[in-house]
Amino acid sequence: MARALHRELEVKRRTKQGFTSLWGAPYGLGPGSGSWRALLQEIQASWWRPRATRWSSSRTCSTPSTTRPRPPTTTGSSTLLTFSTLETDYGVTCNHLTRVYDPAGKETCDDEGCPQGMLGKRHGTLRVSPRRSRFSKKLYVSTDLQITDLSGPREVFIGVMDVTHPDHIWGCAKMRRLRVKAVSALFNSDGVQGKITIQQASPFAPSDLTLSLAGLNGRAEEFHVHQMPFTAPQHKGHNVCLQTLAQYNPYKVQPGSEPKPGLGTHDQYGVGDLSGKHGLLTQVENLEATVTDYNLPIFGPRSVVGRSIVIKKSDNSTWVCGNLRSRRPVIRAAVVFRYPIVGEIMMEQDAEDPFEDTTLFVGPLVYSDGNHNTTGEHEFRIHKDPPGRDFYNWTGRCVSAGPRFNPYHVSVAAKAYEDCGPDMAEKCELGDLVGRNGPLQLAGTIQRADVSRLVLTDTNLPLQGRFSIIGHSIVISDKHAPEHRGQRMACTKVFRRYRHKGVVNAWSSTPGVGNLQGKIEFIQETPYDITNTEVNLSGLQGLAKKYHVHMVRVEQELEFPCAGSAVYGHFNPLGVVAKDSPPPGTGTHDLYELGDLSGKYGTLDGAFSTKGFYNDTNLPLFGHTSIMGRSVVIHKAEDDFRWFCGNIVWGYAPSEATQVSAIASFHHPQGYAWGYIRMRQLIYHDGSFGETFIEVSLRHPGVNNRNLTRGHNWSVYVNPVSVDASVKFFQSRCVAGGYRWNPYLIHLAQPNAVEFYDKECTPEFPLRCEVGDLSGRLGTIDLGDKKQVFVDSNLPLAGEQSAMRRSIVIHNERGRVERYACANIEPDDDIVKWANVRKTPRFSPISFMNTMREVLACPEWYLQMDLSTVTQSEDGECVSFLVHFMGPKARDLEQDFTRLLSGAVLSEPTIRMLGVPLDEKRKKKVSYKSCGGFDEEDQLTKENESESCLDKFVGFKFIISVIKCPEMI
Repeated sequence: MARALHRELEVKRRTKQGFTSLWGAPYGLGPGSGSWRALLQEIQASWWRPRATRWSSSRTCSTPSTTRPRPPTTTGSSTLLTFSTLETDYGVTCNHLTRVYDPAGKETCDDEGCPQGMLGKRHGTLRVSPRRSRFSKKLYVSTDLQITDLSGPREVFIGVMDVTHPDHIWGCAKMRRLRVKAVSALFNSDGVQGKITIQQASPFAPSDLTLSLAGLNGRAEEFHVHQMPFTAPQHKGHNVCLQTLAQYNPYKVQPGSEPKPGLGTHDQYGVGDLSGKHGLLTQVENLEATVTDYNLPIFGPRSVVGRSIVIKKSDNSTWVCGNLRSRRPVIRAAVVFRYPIVGEIMMEQDAEDPFEDTTLFVGPLVYSDGNHNTTGEHEFRIHKDPPGRDFYNWTGRCVSAGPRFNPYHVSVAAKAYEDCGPDMAEKCELGDLVGRNGPLQLAGTIQRADVSRLVLTDTNLPLQGRFSIIGHSIVISDKHAPEHRGQRMACTKVFRRYRHKGVVNAWSSTPGVGNLQGKIEFIQETPYDITNTEVNLSGLQGLAKKYHVHMVRVEQELEFPCAGSAVYGHFNPLGVVAKDSPPPGTGTHDLYELGDLSGKYGTLDGAFSTKGFYNDTNLPLFGHTSIMGRSVVIHKAEDDFRWFCGNIVWGYAPSEATQVSAIASFHHPQGYAWGYIRMRQLIYHDGSFGETFIEVSLRHPGVNNRNLTRGHNWSVYVNPVSVDASVKFFQSRCVAGGYRWNPYLIHLAQPNAVEFYDKECTPEFPLRCEVGDLSGRLGTIDLGDKKQVFVDSNLPLAGEQSAMRRSIVIHNERGRVERYACANIEPDDDIVKWANVRKTPRFSPISFMNTMREVLACPEWYLQMDLSTVTQSEDGECVSFLVHFMGPKARDLEQDFTRLLSGAVLSEPTIRMLGVPLDEKRKKKVSYKSCGGFDEEDQLTKENESESCLDKFVGFKFIISVIKCPEMI
């Protein structure tokens, strides 16, 4: 079979040029290049928008009727019209079109011909039909029509004119470039490396299928396009290819009715049956080939874009897979449903063209109110207005979403609208998703969640431009709903969806061991995409070798910040055994620990500087296995010494987002836990938000307390707590917190079905959990053990439903329900300032900071120094270093810190606890003094010689100090 496949590939390679000559655009514009096309598929008496154009009426001064009946068949003339523009938006009118396209300057028809734009004079009239038929289609060929660069200031339109009144334009459409489309599926698992690429020049051309695969080693047999994409593995042994569901078969070819692989015509197989159309991969070791596929579209409603390719073994088991993703820049939008279903629909479209196809990733969509039943026939549409709080009303639900979104004023009269469908998208209202794509199913349980998952391609759903759906809403309907509620079942606003970017560009080390410069940057567009890694480092001195993602963040106030006791081991959530991994740079990514960057990309051995770009199929920035909030450690070759380390922080532009930080500080002197839970989240300026990464560092109270307890559940409660945080008896402890926070009424229908809820709320389905149920989504925490880092996609720190000013309750060990400890969630500011201190005979920065914390009565996580910035003045009299003032009272700490160094007496501590009496014997002043005459700006200049000021502080929400970064000016 392998030989048969190779023979087929060779025959098609030799004959491909002949096939290509038979294919092309119906109306080619340009001297043989075919790079600019107007796709005049058919003309219809309606407001419509074909693949390469959007038709507009010249009569849009008044609002057209949306209930007009189907118009009669008429005859019109077509003309190319030109218009010079300076970014003027004329909307949907044609009134600005006054000049016929005439590059040769003929102006009128004569014996030698007509101006190039007078298509009606050249080719005759057009038949404008009320519905699609063979009479409304016609092919025109022009040998001398030339179109200049359409991306310049001159725009070219096609207008349809009244034959009897040629000055009256019925409709017009701007010509746009129809670009070649290409998608690729990357493979890098179980020894298989390479990619499969599909490319199509236009909807009228066949597709080129290019296979470049290594490491098959005779293990493969069939390969298919499957219905769904997959996300990164969530746990050890997770076969991600099972997420792809069945083979993609939109034309419902009956399984078993196909000819044997490679022997039939392409229409006899399912669209996704690649091995049926082109032969099996049996006994193939490595493969480099290109074939032509006449039934593999990446244009139109049956596109394979966004789906996946799965390679199977000879026993028909799924083996390796890759998602079919475009390499072009795209714009994304999403909706997240909260009640009575949970789940999301993500949409993406080419960022340069609002008329391109839009791919929708639907689901899973699961009932969250306790309903067990799976239901179908749910219509879904775009509505005009963003919904209000009536999205969970018992009566009149989602009325605030307003009417259906119909900016083209498409007629919804019964006769005129019956043609709306996937192949007649222009006859549908823009918001009519169900008309173009069919209804949805909603799953009753997460075990049946796959029935609600879909990938759809919508040919009339702009995410940009005048008619963008962003900012509007999606409403899901239920035709069998009770009358008092109405058919509107669920609704939510359409938001922009942004990529995730992590960056390490501030490096810590033991003082005096070197100076590393540069960054490591990670970008993942969506959970369905690979992660693009950029490594750009200098100052390695030829001494480095390995580098990895480690489990937790780097602490600033440590003499050895990269030590194993500080950042622990490699991040390895999938439990890969490191000693079984292949040598660095030789295996596929799944064979290494998730955080083993040098294993996947190759080591830094002998390098003085390095710059590289890598595609990583196993390094997620989304979900609970994300590397966000962790650290990268670079090791020396000698003794595997941990040399440099830095935190992976959010990378973002201030123009698009703001980082919000919060902290739950457990520092009550009579409390039952000591430490903090710190949270960070990006809030975008349109109101959408990213995931929250959470750092947990908790132990039992007491300097020498080494007790260790495991299995503590933890929750966000609806109210803040007070003095009840230190009550001795469980029955009264933390009672002011109220109950677990559940703003979206999760499991409302069956609040007592605890066992059912526990099965439904999992890390893989975080939206199915109550917002306050942290342990349900993230797992339990331990007291007295290592720090832990979590990533939560369902914990907002800002907006209408925010966790800020509520409380976190830690329950008793081993899953018991008693409230063990609690603390309030408060803003976590970060003010950075230079401290300039006069040296004492035995001055120690660590002792200095401990003394200041004692007088200010603040815990160490509220006041920290950056030990790597410690410098002495030239005369040896002064010491300077950066100090971070953090927590809800960061400004008060900074002011009192300055007062103490000025010799002031602090009458009461900065951090006061309710119910705790003031100790009259406490320290009220310090013996340290501020060092006068020290120029902070000169010190900053010295600091900037080694690294960028902004690079050092990227990722913090607040930088309030005397520091003036040149990059900020």
